[in-house]
Amino acid sequence: MGTKGYTNCLDTIYDLDGNVSWFYEGPRPRAYVQEHTDLVTAIRSEKPINEARQVAESTLTTIMGRISAYTGKKVSREEILQMDLRLGPSEYALGPLASDPVPIPGAPTGPPKPV
Repeated sequence: MGTKGYTNCLDTIYDLDGNVSWFYEGPRPRAYVQEHTDLVTAIRSEKPINEARQVAESTLTTIMGRISAYTGKKVSREEILQMDLRLGPSEYALGPLASDPVPIPGAPTGPPKPV
């Protein structure tokens, strides 16, 4: 969903009134087959595939969507890049994890309860 319309994320873009603004009419390769074709081609041609930028921009887009959904406000790329937002822990460190024991099917989860 955007300011000028929305998409079905497959092959069509609609304007805000629901009219088709654009429709993809090109070839439709199977995604996983194409992914493997690209990988084998990259290996054979010795030209690595680097999708870091696309992954970073996709992640930024989802974070922008999350912030917009939580606040109910529009969020621009410039605004999100200037925020001092922290979505993870304040410090990353190796060590033991503080967690409850993993439950085992059929095993009691604690001391027996009086009947």
